[in-house]
Amino acid sequence: MNDWEELTSEKEIITVIGAGGKSTCIRYLAEKYKSAGKRVLVTTTTHMRMPQTGACLGGTAEEILQTLEDTGYAAAGIPVKEGGADKIKGLPGDVLARGIDAADVTLIEGDGSRGLPVKVPASHEPVIVPQTTRILLVAGLSCLGEELGKVCHRRELAGRILNCRPDHRLSPEDLAVLLREGYLFPLRERGKGIPVTVVLNQGDTRERREKAERCRQFIKDAPVVITSLSKGKTYDSVF
Repeated sequence: MNDWEELTSEKEIITVIGAGGKSTCIRYLAEKYKSAGKRVLVTTTTHMRMPQTGACLGGTAEEILQTLEDTGYAAAGIPVKEGGADKIKGLPGDVLARGIDAADVTLIEGDGSRGLPVKVPASHEPVIVPQTTRILLVAGLSCLGEELGKVCHRRELAGRILNCRPDHRLSPEDLAVLLREGYLFPLRERGKGIPVTVVLNQGDTRERREKAERCRQFIKDAPVVITSLSKGKTYDSVF
């Protein structure tokens, strides 16, 4: 495993936020940790796609605990409809607490992005449970060079931060500014010291990885890794 994937304690609660690969990141890590013999719970504090495996949709701790005992992996939430799609929402607090106690690793999707590669959160976002031990902030490199209005969730907030129009094309520096001012600075104020790692995802080409390296140079507030999670890769260099 790479450093950003490694577990640092016996019990980890990792909240994944941002855009451009949160679900892929959770699936990737869940498989890694399960393969390492860890009992893994996947859930959300907002809405996420209906799980295909390990589904625990009854909303009870007993179901989650039994599934973890039987298979080592549970994906738990309450079924909901969102825009015609089948999704799950978060668990009641007491049920989540019991699931966290039973799992070695809990992976929580704590943000929504409407399938877009970059996001600026509203004041009530992301939703981070107090038990969280680590935060992964994901951003999709496919946004670079594209018009802000086409690739950013909550583009109005992003436009205010960058002082630009929706047709402005995002640069690596722009992405760094959005991540810092949209997420890293607010998390520093209310994150209670929870460590944050920035995951610049979708580094599928050398050109994207070169742009990601430029973006990384502008982020001094947290460790930054460059990944292509769909390929299962973390890049130590742009080559």
